[in-house]
Amino acid sequence: MQHPPIQDAVLLSRLPFLPQARPLLEQLAERSGLDTMALIDGSGANEMGIRSRQRGMQRVLEAVLRVEADGLSDSLDLYTPLGQTIETMGYVYALMLVCASGEEALARRWAHGEALRATTLLSEQPAQLEIIAQTYLGDVNKHHDGTWEIPLPTWLESAVGISGQPWRLVNQHIVDGKVMLVSDGNRSSDGRLSRILLEVIRSSIIDIVQKRLANMDDVTHSHLAEAATSVENELRRNHQKSVVLTDTHPDDWPPCLASAIQQLSDGVNVNHVGRVFLAAMAATMGWTIEATQTLFANAPDYDADTTRYQLNSVFDRGYTPHGCDKLKLNHNCPVTPGQNSLCDREWLTHPLKYLKARQRYRNRDEATAYDAEQGRGDEGPTPSTPEGAPT
Repeated sequence: MQHPPIQDAVLLSRLPFLPQARPLLEQLAERSGLDTMALIDGSGANEMGIRSRQRGMQRVLEAVLRVEADGLSDSLDLYTPLGQTIETMGYVYALMLVCASGEEALARRWAHGEALRATTLLSEQPAQLEIIAQTYLGDVNKHHDGTWEIPLPTWLESAVGISGQPWRLVNQHIVDGKVMLVSDGNRSSDGRLSRILLEVIRSSIIDIVQKRLANMDDVTHSHLAEAATSVENELRRNHQKSVVLTDTHPDDWPPCLASAIQQLSDGVNVNHVGRVFLAAMAATMGWTIEATQTLFANAPDYDADTTRYQLNSVFDRGYTPHGCDKLKLNHNCPVTPGQNSLCDREWLTHPLKYLKARQRYRNRDEATAYDAEQGRGDEGPTPSTPEGAPT
């Protein structure tokens, strides 16, 4: 695809993953003497190198945690060569950190965060939207009434990962082989185009990570190991704080629930049945809507207002969580026969039965341990659970 030229150095510095940004990155690296190796091995120990590494660490955390970190980015003047160098070299360092971690989930979350940051920026600067859309989507046009159109094949390829009724092909307005991105009530035409760009930019950044990872040698890995571990530990601490939602022990969660939570945390899309199941389980287990919403924050198509509306609907109507048969039919059960002895029980037909059984087993084990501590362990064994029914 032939990309339209972009001469705006500020835009290229803000979005250094753009194909058109490569000449600027090379130019700034040459002027500053801060090539990739100097950036990662610490030989670029001058102020520019130090600040670029700081910005890179900050960029990873901002993208993955969806927060604006305090400090460096606010003080950068991207209208100056110094600011442009730190911002672009910070991106390069962030890319190398993500590659060095070797964590596919981190790469997906970082790519999604960078894409979300880009589309948020474009919503604030709509004049730049067209050239970015042409970069990634090719032949896009805007009508006088503000409605965007894109070729049907491009729409099919780019919007395939977006869930929800407004994005189903049957609900699209198609004219002469073009999809008209008319407002769907929740999003304007600009908003719908930005949503498609989010998917495409995310996919493009993942490709960049994979190509860079394929060319990364052991020396580069060793130089970045400590910094990558620091980022991973910070993300792990944040994840632990956000996932402690209820007094039920995570070890008691049924595999389908744990899998849905983990997939969303890793930025993997969960289908409609899986999302309704997760929301209904959360409501049944007494979690708050606010706590439940945090589980969806890393979903590729996350929208805070839409998610809140859907959760309110599930919580208010008191949906019963889907049973095992429904989850298996829709590929939301991660367990194969023989993999989990409790799931293999004939009577276990619903995830709530799994949760209740695990809690009973845990309470029984804790009571047995307490009796042993109190010297009452000689009263005989605890009766075993009948094979055919839950305790």
